[in-house]
Amino acid sequence: MQIKTRHSPPPTPPGPSPTAGDSNADMILSVSGLMMGLSFAIVGLRIWVRQFMIKTLGVDDMVMIAALIAAIGSMVCFVGECETGAGKHLWDLDFALFPAFLRWQYIHGILLVVGISLVKISIGFFLLRLIQNKWYRRVIIFTQFFIVLFTISCVCTLIFQCVPPDATFALVRPPTAKCFDQTTFTNIGVFNGAVNITTDVIFVLLPIPMILKLQVNNRTKATLIFALSLGIFACIAAIVRVYLGAHIFENTDFTWSTAFFLWNTAELHAGILAASLPTLRPLFKSLLETTSRHMRSHGYTYGSSRYGHPGSRKSGSHLGGSSSTTGGGGITRSGYRRHSNAVHDIYALDMMDALGGRHHNKSSDTNMVGMGSEECILPPPPANAITKRTEVVIQES
Repeated sequence: MQIKTRHSPPPTPPGPSPTAGDSNADMILSVSGLMMGLSFAIVGLRIWVRQFMIKTLGVDDMVMIAALIAAIGSMVCFVGECETGAGKHLWDLDFALFPAFLRWQYIHGILLVVGISLVKISIGFFLLRLIQNKWYRRVIIFTQFFIVLFTISCVCTLIFQCVPPDATFALVRPPTAKCFDQTTFTNIGVFNGAVNITTDVIFVLLPIPMILKLQVNNRTKATLIFALSLGIFACIAAIVRVYLGAHIFENTDFTWSTAFFLWNTAELHAGILAASLPTLRPLFKSLLETTSRHMRSHGYTYGSSRYGHPGSRKSGSHLGGSSSTTGGGGITRSGYRRHSNAVHDIYALDMMDALGGRHHNKSSDTNMVGMGSEECILPPPPANAITKRTEVVIQES
């Protein structure tokens, strides 16, 4: 009987196969494992920063954890696929394991679709924490709502590509089974890929004009734009994946490289990295401040005649200045001078980091939103807004 599957292995040639010992399984597991390790480490650091440094675990963090779980499931599927034939030539497969291989790919495809969508939803919640403009917020909310509906439709398409679903990975399909033909399945995949690319581009480009309007220095703006622009790699991976998906049935040896699933996985992990790196700014800032304090405690000071401009220190050991918060928050320092022998930065205030949650400052008794302890991230309030001004005198000795 002719085997009716979307990917049907050819009959095994008589005699030993000249390629029986060839396998790409190690390469597949190494590449996917490296991506999985990076994503796991970055998301782990993200949760640690939000939970123990910012003290605020947001909805975007919880959604990103769900995306990481989908990525872990994808890695498990890669292991299962390699054990049942992935990385081998199609004609070298153990025929009895082929249904198990298709079953792993069936689950794999669903997990990738869900994981990629969860990353985008997490980015949307992250941007909603920063954006005040109503138009931007409406675009993000609409895009998130569309992604949810689109993901449900994609998952249903994958689950019910054959009715009953078990026929998808059956060696011999029941006569009553109904499945998408190759042309329909390819067209659906290309359309889904095009929609994914469009939403990727939206989340890459949308934050740029918002960041340019923030009241932060140019270095901070450049850092934020660079981190969020890492999503471009997810767009590139999505484009390559769509191209491979459009020609997937032309590949008569699809088990050898599994390039389609590798690029699909690359899209997922690139999105996780792009969405999580900006949230690590408090950690990087803390490490830089710790290094700076360590250097000062050992005599490596800046602002002195040894490593700086001699004229930059205009005052003696008494250091003072004033800071103010206005409306939506932020702190600006004027007349501030740091003592070159100070070990601790006691001018650092308990406030919201640019990419973290909202904190309550006990010293000034006001809620502030700011960029570290240096500047305000949000645009200035309108002229008729009610504002609160708090003078904070900061001294070091």
